[in-house]
Amino acid sequence: MIRAICLFLLLATPAMAAAPVPRDFAWGSSLTFPPGGALFELTVPLAVYRQTNSPELADICIFNGRGEMVPFSVTPPPQPVVKKRVLLPHFPLPGKPTPGENLSVIVERRSTGEIITVSQGRANVKPVAYLLDATAVTEPLESLELEWRDIPEGFVERLTVEGSDDLERWWPLTAATIATLKHGSNTVEQRQIPLAGIRARYLRIIQQESRSGVEFTKMVAALSAGTAEPRRERLVIDVKPLPGKPGEYLFDLAGRMPVDRIRLQLPEKNSLVRGVFFSRSKESDPWVQRQEGVSYRLDSSAGVLSSPELSLPASGDRYWKLQISEAGGGVGAAAVKVEVAWTPQRILFIPRGNAPFTLAFGSGRADTRTVRGTDLLASLPVAEPAKVIIVQAEAGEAVTLGGEAALKKEFSAITRKKLLLWGVLLVGVGVLAWMVLRLGRQM
Repeated sequence: MIRAICLFLLLATPAMAAAPVPRDFAWGSSLTFPPGGALFELTVPLAVYRQTNSPELADICIFNGRGEMVPFSVTPPPQPVVKKRVLLPHFPLPGKPTPGENLSVIVERRSTGEIITVSQGRANVKPVAYLLDATAVTEPLESLELEWRDIPEGFVERLTVEGSDDLERWWPLTAATIATLKHGSNTVEQRQIPLAGIRARYLRIIQQESRSGVEFTKMVAALSAGTAEPRRERLVIDVKPLPGKPGEYLFDLAGRMPVDRIRLQLPEKNSLVRGVFFSRSKESDPWVQRQEGVSYRLDSSAGVLSSPELSLPASGDRYWKLQISEAGGGVGAAAVKVEVAWTPQRILFIPRGNAPFTLAFGSGRADTRTVRGTDLLASLPVAEPAKVIIVQAEAGEAVTLGGEAALKKEFSAITRKKLLLWGVLLVGVGVLAWMVLRLGRQM
């Protein structure tokens, strides 16, 4: 009897490692890609984030035309990039001369192009422009952060930035608004000028309103970390007031996107509020604070100044709460919206077998994380383009595979086999106990 039980266990164990099949998943999308490639990459579509049950994308799979799983892996959400910061030498430039006034600006440079000094003909004149020396910088410039002094109350200034490689020919780069405002206990400071990875040996910052005459003390450049900023998908969502709790709002992403940027969109002009964002994976989970910051929208003659996005660690949480302080009147009666952004994960796969290839997703009974072949793909020489070329694939519209039934956490074939094995073991234990009792009575 015992030998029979052991033999059954040995025969049934391999079946427990059976690979998933398409009907284990609710939906699927056909994959298209150019012929001739061996290794393909797919950006995770929004539909997958909307229909998957797992923040880790455990319930996705790729099948070939025979319904067999092919080797694939899913990249984790990217980590925040730490950017290098460099203090740029800057030199004030005077405004336009008055009629009949002679004005000369002399720039002395070394043979390498580095600026030694900038001298001007007028003294005690507040500058309206600044010359920045970036000849020592080899990486692209992502942004500039300014520091200043002697700021007037309610300071809002429009700046333009120009670039040059020889101090003679200048081209426009960008325009930005800087500001320092206070409202109650909230302070708004906009000191950053985005530059989007430009390259220039010299920069010139020009104040549009020369009468303000704000004096800049430091100009710090944030440099590219060597890789381009990843492309992010964005989604604008309506928020709903929480009944009985003034200043609290709920919103549902209707998906498990790895959100790492969030911004409060204020509909009314000249709004300034402080908000706290919370999130949770399930509606029954406790709220976890994710980020806190001041959001604003300031409309003036210098333009519209909106608060930047708030950064937060990437998360697959679906349910969110916004808590806005009622100080200063809150957001008023107008409806607010929230904009979220995330960097889509990427799926790397080998199209073994025949087409059509299908990305299957959404399952309550399949978990492919241990059978995908991630370790196998990690051993490929993907860093050598001459040997392995990664080709981009596209996912089509979602179609039904197993349907809603696949989302239910019912017993899968593997689970049924496990229960059967436990049943056999219990029966075996019962038979052994009966044999012991019977032998005891005979003795």
